[in-house]
Amino acid sequence: MSIRVLYVHHAQGLGGAPLSLLYLLQSLDRSRYEPIVACLHDGEAADLFRRSGLEVHIWSKVSDFMHANGGWYPLHDPRGMKAFANRLVRLLPSILRAKKAIMSIKPDLVHLNSSTLVTVAIGARWAGVPCVWHVREVVHNGYLGLRRFLLRRAVNTLPDAVIYVCEASRTALQDQGLGEVIYNFVDFDRFDRNLSGEQMRRELGLTPTDKVVMLLGGLNKVKGARELVLAMDLVRTQMPNARCVIAGYAGVSDNALSSTRRILRLFGLRGYADRVTNLMKDKGLSDYVLLPGWCDNAPELIAAADVVAVPWTTPHFARPVIEAGAMAKPVVGFQVGGVEEVVQHGITGLLVPPGDVDAFADALYTILSDNTLAHRLGEDGYRQALCLFDAETNARRTVAVYERILANHSRLEQQ
Repeated sequence: MSIRVLYVHHAQGLGGAPLSLLYLLQSLDRSRYEPIVACLHDGEAADLFRRSGLEVHIWSKVSDFMHANGGWYPLHDPRGMKAFANRLVRLLPSILRAKKAIMSIKPDLVHLNSSTLVTVAIGARWAGVPCVWHVREVVHNGYLGLRRFLLRRAVNTLPDAVIYVCEASRTALQDQGLGEVIYNFVDFDRFDRNLSGEQMRRELGLTPTDKVVMLLGGLNKVKGARELVLAMDLVRTQMPNARCVIAGYAGVSDNALSSTRRILRLFGLRGYADRVTNLMKDKGLSDYVLLPGWCDNAPELIAAADVVAVPWTTPHFARPVIEAGAMAKPVVGFQVGGVEEVVQHGITGLLVPPGDVDAFADALYTILSDNTLAHRLGEDGYRQALCLFDAETNARRTVAVYERILANHSRLEQQ
């Protein structure tokens, strides 16, 4: 009889978390495991799992609770305060709904795909179902550290095991023995180093002689879009044929703006993406920094690049690094947790001090102007990707966690 594993995913859109989960599900032995997916939102992520033939449930009345560098509820922001209050009001009902949903599905094991799923972790504990908590984010410091303390306590007490995608995540949550680091996977069939980037270059309006820097992640503060734009302003003075592609930002029309954002704009207060696009205009970079919008063709984009940029401003795992490695592309990044774990300075890429735009520009220019160096860094990155990010190997390690938990629960039930 197969083991039913319920995978719970938090976010609506596509990104590293749902893709990484999909790679895991595709690597499972279906004669041994029966995967079921529950998504808190219907949308692109849920559709991704459906297209793969998976059983998908939508838990729209179950809330998560974010407190990570990539997203939290800042109380100095009215929108953050409103979201925080909303989550507090929905906390207990979400736990009870999660418990009820878990009991109705009757899984043998629950696998949470994000640190934000505190309510589901509690629901699984109350339902008496063993749980693996997959932490893909680095916890935010917050103001006084209360929320960080509570999240640490939850991660270290509620599940039966914890999987961290990088050492920075484990350190931030002060792992107390439940966890181990298993890096995200990469699909080497999809991220194929032999893929040509010529067609993508033509679609982007790039020439064969352009030197291309690629950022996957949009105009996002955590992803360091502003720092990259400033660095490109310096690079172009030395290399006029240098171009930068920032994929993942579609922009928002004035008609689509929320009433809150319209009011803020009236007072000259704009969001991060607006400030970055204005910076590009002020610097005259419209022809040097391209914004192709939302993209679901990351392999083709990386194939079109000469170097992949990961100017992350806060510690978290850098999925574009492992994708660049799979495609033998060199990487330039800031030396922050998560990035420095998977970029070996001078071997698979170049790292510079966090926030040092001048050094970042120098590193980009160094690689773009030296084809021999770029090739060597890319080849070493490829060898590292084969070693650390292979789906079969890391899926096997994840399944070993399942087997250990199930064996422990079986012994407890027999006592």
